[in-house]
Amino acid sequence: ERWELSASTSAPPHPYSSRQAHKREMAADKVGYQHLPDKPVPYIEVPVPTAVRQEAPAAPRCVLKSTCGCLSVATGVRIAAVLDMIAGASGLLMAVLILVARTKEHAIDKAVERGLEHAWGNSTNATLKIAETIASMNHGINLAARILPLLVIVAAISVFFGVVGWRAANGSKNHALYFMIWKTTHAVFSLFSCSLFHILISLYTALLCRSHWIALSADVLPLRAAVVILETDKTKTVSGDDA
Repeated sequence: ERWELSASTSAPPHPYSSRQAHKREMAADKVGYQHLPDKPVPYIEVPVPTAVRQEAPAAPRCVLKSTCGCLSVATGVRIAAVLDMIAGASGLLMAVLILVARTKEHAIDKAVERGLEHAWGNSTNATLKIAETIASMNHGINLAARILPLLVIVAAISVFFGVVGWRAANGSKNHALYFMIWKTTHAVFSLFSCSLFHILISLYTALLCRSHWIALSADVLPLRAAVVILETDKTKTVSGDDA
């Protein structure tokens, strides 16, 4: 019984037996290994930027740096805007006075007649002169009443562009463009005026507004400045492994 029990009990595996079996399996795999066919390596075309020197366009001419040599350009634009608002407000006030005169025409005639009679007397010649004066005054009131709508429109436009000019002086680029167009149009119409002073002031104001708009648009560049521009006219071949 002792002999049978010892014979039936198996001995533990040797520690190197599993390693040897693994090596044998790897050798068998190497025998059956076949090299894969060579494949072409893909290439990628990568654009390489190159620096090209170009000269920027010349800065715009006739650009003012100050107003009358002592104030900034923005201050000059603000002054022009204030003058437009004052002119528009005066036009609206004039329209109100014309409307009141038209509605109170008879009362005004009587008041003027009493005043002229007290100054000129009650003679025949004085009475004729008073009648002519009152008729002339009524004709002026009627003529002003006919152009009253146009006067109101012009005054409202002047006030509107005065506000636009005020915002342009505060640094708004779009309002500076609109105010420049308004002042340029005003300068063109002033050419038909007989006053040389009015023409010069209108042209100077238009040039001032143009300079302010150019400054806000950042279009003032140094003359003949060199600019570097990147172009992709050349390409470099890079293999797929490098990419």
